[in-house]
Amino acid sequence: MYAAACSEKIVLVRNMRLVLLAFTANAIVGPLVASAAMTVFGNGVLMWPLAIASGALVAFTFGIYEGKREH
Repeated sequence: MYAAACSEKIVLVRNMRLVLLAFTANAIVGPLVASAAMTVFGNGVLMWPLAIASGALVAFTFGIYEGKREH
């Protein structure tokens, strides 16, 4: 993030546009894929990936917190 902020303005604008495009594409495609998976496998199929992603996010957040605390 710091490197992007210190770069030229054109590079920063391009990077922000890429982030916006990626977010927009995922916002459109994600629910379509989830709907298809729920239709094929049932409504409970999406709970396991959500639980795994949530656990990974918690572990990552605690890892960052512990890393900052040590310094």
